[in-house]
Amino acid sequence: MNRKRQRLAEQTHRFWNKHAELYAQYPNQYVAFYNEAVLDHGDDVRELAVRVQTKYGDLPVVISQVTNPPVRRYKMISSHLQKSAP
Repeated sequence: MNRKRQRLAEQTHRFWNKHAELYAQYPNQYVAFYNEAVLDHGDDVRELAVRVQTKYGDLPVVISQVTNPPVRRYKMISSHLQKSAP
């Protein structure tokens, strides 16, 4: 496993461990999660991803919808997002 995937897996594990707390505060919203903290949140995953990429760069941030039950399967998306045209 390369270093980037390993770091993202660690963040994902932390996200799962805090899921109940996150769901209580952000039910059905998308959150950007890193090192036990929500960096940003919102209803639109793409807008959230662009904001996080702009502000935090290549940090291994977990972006996930906080659902009940929690989603346990993720796919890694490129950190090179572009804003969509209006």
